[in-house]
Amino acid sequence: MFAAVRRVFERLLPLPVLLILLYSAPALAQYAPAPTAYTIVQVFYPPAGPAITVTTSRSGSVALVEHQGGVHGWNYFDLANRTDYGWNAAVPCTANAFAGDWGDPFATADIAAELAGLHARDAGTETLNGIHTKVFEAVTPQDGGKVRVWLDAAYGETIKAVSVDAGKKVTPIIEVTSLTLGKPAATPTLPPACTKTAIQPLPQRQPTQVERIAARTGSAPGTYVSGVDGPGSAQTCTVQFSVALAKTMAIVNGGYRLAIDPTVDPDHPIAYAQPGNPFATGGGVREITSLMQNGVTKLPSPGPAFHLQISHDQANAQYIVGTMLYRQCFGRSTAKLFFVVDSAASFESGEFVWAK
Repeated sequence: MFAAVRRVFERLLPLPVLLILLYSAPALAQYAPAPTAYTIVQVFYPPAGPAITVTTSRSGSVALVEHQGGVHGWNYFDLANRTDYGWNAAVPCTANAFAGDWGDPFATADIAAELAGLHARDAGTETLNGIHTKVFEAVTPQDGGKVRVWLDAAYGETIKAVSVDAGKKVTPIIEVTSLTLGKPAATPTLPPACTKTAIQPLPQRQPTQVERIAARTGSAPGTYVSGVDGPGSAQTCTVQFSVALAKTMAIVNGGYRLAIDPTVDPDHPIAYAQPGNPFATGGGVREITSLMQNGVTKLPSPGPAFHLQISHDQANAQYIVGTMLYRQCFGRSTAKLFFVVDSAASFESGEFVWAK
């Protein structure tokens, strides 16, 4: 439960960019627009190590975030210019451009979808740290436990969340210990060490995975998602595979061979041997080129994780790509998987994506 929680602990401490986990309500109620002036103190509880206290003070288009626990540092967000300045005792000041969300505690996030997917039930109301909340509970089928979440009745952000395992052990995830609406007592400002940094040209921002996939497929962001990111869907579905050309997503009708190991264990990957042409061997690998029709191959019984191999003759040499992929059904009976290449003559820059 809470994949978003695990990700935030992986990225919370490093500077220059501080990304804060965003909690939001499932689609169970209507809430007031998020405020743009406030001071909020959040305490995050990672799976290991000390708790992390994050204090966010926002005044309109600027925000200062202080994080303590592990590395003690700060981030100043210029929201109008999409710039993040970060510093701590070891790093005087760095600057980076950012896209998308900056970490507003009142914004929406993955946890909304997770709670909705677990069919969270209304468990009443409580007042926590002076904040009126609505309480929701959901069962986590992976371990037979529960998650209990307190949502701000006014704005829908998470005030507290805990997990309860099958043995009734309660483990804290996050808690808001203080929330003050209105302009902070001290307007967020840059420290002197960042003054010179602020007038220097920013380093070129690298595209996010969403942006990179959108550019490669010539589609709107979010239309396609990475094929190598797990976990795989618990739901089963038919998977149709094709090689497609970048930008147009036109199907490449043959010219390659295909093999699959339909079920693999991500925690115990197989060391496939490469004795020669055309495929690596090991596990349950078998060739399925004969199943291809007009550039579309129905993959036989792919599990939540499976291994796919493509053999392609190019420029008097054979190029073989093999990787573990995670099945993504998106609630449909048929899912479409693509290996997107820049040219039918070369598969070296290909990328696996799912049509969402």
